[in-house]
This record gives sequence, C-alpha cells and structure tokens, in this order.
Amino acid sequence: MADNENTDTIKSLDENIDITKSLDEYTDKELTTVFQKHAEKVTTLKTTPDNDTKLKLYGLFKQAKDGDNETPQPGFLDFVGKKKWEAWTSRKGLSAKEAETKYIELVRELIDKHGVKEEDEE
Repeated sequence: MADNENTDTIKSLDENIDITKSLDEYTDKELTTVFQKHAEKVTTLKTTPDNDTKLKLYGLFKQAKDGDNETPQPGFLDFVGKKKWEAWTSRKGLSAKEAETKYIELVRELIDKHGVKEEDEE
C-alpha cells in the first residue's frame, strides 16, 4: 500500500481527529475514539492476521476495555479459551491508555502490511 493511501485510510478512520499528532498527544477521549475506529477497521483487512497477532489484538483490546483479567483460568481442554485468557493476562498492569495506544499501533502496522478492503470488496 502506498504511503498516501495509508494516510487516506487512517484519515478516514479518525474522521475529525488530527492524525498527524503522536498517539501520546491525544486527549483520553480522542484516544478512545481512535481506538474504537481501529477496532472496527481491523475487521476489514485484506488478509486475516496469523493467530499470534489475533491473540495480541485480543489481549490489548480486553485490557483496554476491561482492565486486568480477574476471570478464572479456563479448563485444560478449552484450548482456545486458555490462549485468549493467557493473551489478556499477559497485559496485566497495562493502563487502558497504554493498551489502546499499543492496539492502535498494531492495527496501523497491519493496515500497512495487509491493506484494507474497499467497500465494494466486502
């Protein structure tokens, strides 16, 4: 994806929020809005990320939305549940703002790497 196409994609994600600012310059409210837009946009990647990347996204998303994982560890035979639990638990202690920032950075990397589907491609 060309740099100007990526900038256009991110601009459309962030609507009226100045995307030229560093992520640490957003207000908490702006950062949450940018986070929500990226959570929507990640579902439109042209190719599906590998499982490890999806687990990173999941862990960061849960940490940003729900904070530290307080749920009991899933049973031994719940392989998917256990991996998701581990991905979230590995983010323990990360603030919501830090998790949102890391999530946005990862989604932006994925957009650069995979591109996003155009509306007529979906």
